Amino acid sequence: MLFWSLLPMVVVITSCVAGMVPSGYRSFVKYRDSSSPRRKLHRRVFTGCMLGAVVSTWIFSGTYAFLSVFALMAVVAQNEYYSMARQNGCFPTWKLGTLGSLAMYISGAMQMRAVHDAMLPLTGCICIVYLLLRQVH
Repeated sequence: MLFWSLLPMVVVITSCVAGMVPSGYRSFVKYRDSSSPRRKLHRRVFTGCMLGAVVSTWIFSGTYAFLSVFALMAVVAQNEYYSMARQNGCFPTWKLGTLGSLAMYISGAMQMRAVHDAMLPLTGCICIVYLLLRQVH
């Protein structure tokens, strides 16, 4: 049973690695013209296969490993957005927004359906109440 559940992951990663070997070697061999289209194509194929192997490993890694990497990327993207908003004169609730999205990701991975269904309305209400009661100087 375990073999059949791991088979898609093994096939995807093996095919990505198999496609990487010839193009990876050719992408780093010196050609007379360093900007030749063949070298660029081989490098693109190598990069695509490498990215396919890494992303496939990440997707098939399990619930909590996937959740932790996804949450890390989401927090980095949110902080980038919040810094752009601050530069334009808006002051969002970045702490509550980050904590709320992390809470929603964690509750989405849990098996308790009631917590999963209640997390979005609760975080929205908390942020709205904070924004209504916040004093802007």
